[in-house]
Amino acid sequence: MRKLFEKPILILAALSLILASCGDDDGTTITPNGGTISGGPFTFVVDGTPDMVSGITVDDTDVAGTNSTWVITDDQNNILGLPATLTDLEAVDFDGAGAGVCFIWYLRYEEGLTGLEMGMNTSGLDGSFDLSNSITVTRNALNAGTLTGGPYTFVVDDQVDNVSNIEIDNSSAFGANSTWLITDEDGVILGMPGTLEAVEGVDFNDAGVGVCFIYYARFGDALTGLAVDADIDDLNMDHIALSNSVTVNRVEGASVTIEISGLEDLGDDFVYEGWVLVDGTPVTTGVFTVNESGELSKTTFYAAKTDVDAATKFILTIEPAVDEDPAPSAQKLIAGDFSADVATLSTGTAPAVGDFSNAAGTYFLRTPTDEADGVNNGNDEYGIWFGTPGAPPTANFTLPTLEEGWVYEGWLVTENGPLSTGTFTDFGAVDSGNPFSSAINNVGPPVPGEDFFVAPEGSLDTFPIDMRGKTVVISVEPVPDNSTAPFLLKPLLSMIAADAATAPTAHDFGQNLGSLPTGTATR
Repeated sequence: MRKLFEKPILILAALSLILASCGDDDGTTITPNGGTISGGPFTFVVDGTPDMVSGITVDDTDVAGTNSTWVITDDQNNILGLPATLTDLEAVDFDGAGAGVCFIWYLRYEEGLTGLEMGMNTSGLDGSFDLSNSITVTRNALNAGTLTGGPYTFVVDDQVDNVSNIEIDNSSAFGANSTWLITDEDGVILGMPGTLEAVEGVDFNDAGVGVCFIYYARFGDALTGLAVDADIDDLNMDHIALSNSVTVNRVEGASVTIEISGLEDLGDDFVYEGWVLVDGTPVTTGVFTVNESGELSKTTFYAAKTDVDAATKFILTIEPAVDEDPAPSAQKLIAGDFSADVATLSTGTAPAVGDFSNAAGTYFLRTPTDEADGVNNGNDEYGIWFGTPGAPPTANFTLPTLEEGWVYEGWLVTENGPLSTGTFTDFGAVDSGNPFSSAINNVGPPVPGEDFFVAPEGSLDTFPIDMRGKTVVISVEPVPDNSTAPFLLKPLLSMIAADAATAPTAHDFGQNLGSLPTGTATR
C-alpha cells in the first residue's frame, strides 16, 4: 500500500522501444491516444482508514503510444503521483492526501516528453502525448455537523430532567460511524448515547451539580480510545470530528412551597405556572393543575437556589398547556412580595389582575332594544344594564382598570346556568355582544348590558327572561378564555329581588371577594 505524497517519483526504466524503432524504420509516426477509462467516481472520508480505488478499467480499443503511466492530479491539475501500473494505482492510499479532490488519468506518450514529474502541472507537459478522460476522487473531511438547542439549566431536585428539541444539521456530516457524547466540563466522557432519542432519555438530575456538554461525533474505524471515562482531548482528532456542544447546567436547587385556595380546574388546554421575580426578571418554578375539587396537583417546586434566595415576588399566571413561549403570559392571577421567606398572595399585589377591595357598581332593569321610538313599552323586567339609568345611562362601576390579558364579563344566572351579557373593559361603552336583545333597536344604550328577548337554539330557558329572582354577576375573564363559563374571579354579585323595581330605580351590586384566590408562597 502506498501513501499519496509518500511514494517516490516514478522513474521510467529505459527500455528498447521496439515499436518506436519499427515506426522509424517504416516511416510511420505514432499518434498517442490515452483511450477511455471507466470507474468511480470515488468518495472517501479522511478518517485514518486507508482508502483505495478499485474497478478501474481502460478501453484500449484506440489506445496508442509507446509509453504509458497513470497520473494523479489535484483539482488544479498539479501532479501528485505517477503510478506506473493499474496495480500501483489501486495501492495508493488516498486517505493520506487529506481532504480535497483528486483526478485520475491514463497517459500514453512518446519519447522526449518533458514535464512529467510530481509537483509539475499537466499544462506543462511538452511532447507527444495524450491524456484520457479523468475519474474524480473526492476526499471529504470528517464532519459532525451543527447542533442547535439549549442551553439548558436544570435544578438538582427530585424531578427528572431531560433535554428536548435538540436538532442536528448533518447535511455536510461525514464519517463511517457516529455516536452522541456527554462530557463533564473537563471533557471526560460521562455517556455515549447511540441516538438522539437516547440523549433525550438521559436524566441529567442524576449527575448532580455541575456542567455537562452534549456533542455529536462522526469517526472512522481507525479511531481508538473512545469510551466512557476517556478524555476527548486524548482522542486522535484526525480520526474523529465533534460538532459544536450544547450546554447543560445543573444548579443547586431550593424549594418554594405554595398554599392557595380559590383556584379552579382550567380544563385540558391551560395550566397554572409559578414564577419568582429576580432583579426584575421572572424565573419559572414550574406548572401545576387543579382538579374539580380545587386540589393542586403539586405544591412544592424547585428553582435555582440563587434565584429563590434573591426573589422579591412570587407570581402565579395562567399559561397554555402547550406553551412555546418561555415568558409569563399576560394573565397574572395573584402575586405577593416576599417578607423574609413568605409571600402573601392576592389579586391586589402588582402585577396581578387588580385590587378589588373597593369594588362596587349599580345596575338597572330596562329593555331599550325593543323600543322603535324610544318610548317605554312597559316590559323592562326583561333587560339588565350596568350603570345609572338616565338619558343616556352613565357608567357607575368602581373597579380597577384591567391590564392586557383580562376583560370584564357580565352574567345573568338562571336555574339553567349562566348567560353572558358580553365582555367589556370600558364601563361607558357598549359591550362585545347583544345576542339576546331585540332586533328593533339592537345596539342598545352606551353601557354594558343585555335585553333577553331572543332565545338561542337549544336554550332550556323560556324567553323573554324576567330578571327578577335571578342572579347577576360581574366576572373577570382571561384572554384567551379557558371556558365559556364564568371564570373564578367574580368580584361583584347581586341576587335580584323578586319584586325589584325597574328603571329609573338603580340597584347596588354586592362584593363577592370570597371568590378571589388567596394564599402564601414559602421559600
